[in-house]
Amino acid sequence: MSAALTAAPGAPGATDPAGPEVLHVESQVAQLRLEDPGRKGPEASEENVASSAQSRAVPADAGPSLTRSVPPLAQAALSVPASPPDYLQVHLQEPAGQEERQESVPSADPVFQVPISKAVQLTTNDAVKTTLLMELDISKTDFSYQPGDAFNIICPNSDSEVQSLLQRLQLTDKREHRVLLEIKADTKKRGVQNSSFFVFSVTNGFPST
Repeated sequence: MSAALTAAPGAPGATDPAGPEVLHVESQVAQLRLEDPGRKGPEASEENVASSAQSRAVPADAGPSLTRSVPPLAQAALSVPASPPDYLQVHLQEPAGQEERQESVPSADPVFQVPISKAVQLTTNDAVKTTLLMELDISKTDFSYQPGDAFNIICPNSDSEVQSLLQRLQLTDKREHRVLLEIKADTKKRGVQNSSFFVFSVTNGFPST
């Protein structure tokens, strides 16, 4: 039987009278090999189309995201912590006068504006925190200092970010108002009962500074 399957039709020495039938069976076997065994008919075709569409919608190597969760997080029971109690009161005050507006950020110490003569990034771009080496030009500024003194650097926020925040808070028409943050008298939040530095006022040009 095996010799008949391997013999070519019309080859010398192929004298088996059942040769055509064997060749017919062989062609059927070859056709079955080209098909998916046990998965024939319209149902298999529809499932293949659905599987291909799903593979295009969600890549196989896609990681977890806000719309797709993967184990073990997808199988874990999650609980959202309760919001912390409010401990601050926010008051909007009328815009400051021209003289007071020039001092954009209140401070216990005098505020000086000096140029930055040099800035070098000391950390790599993938570092958790960026460390900069900065040199300030204080040659034209009259103030006393000693070696080892610290400088507090106040940086204004991006105007586009400030405008976006004001629009989200619906305070666009109160951009020049002063904001007074005051600790609630009956607060139960730890560590702020006797903290007076939370009481200060800032202009809306420096929110979240």
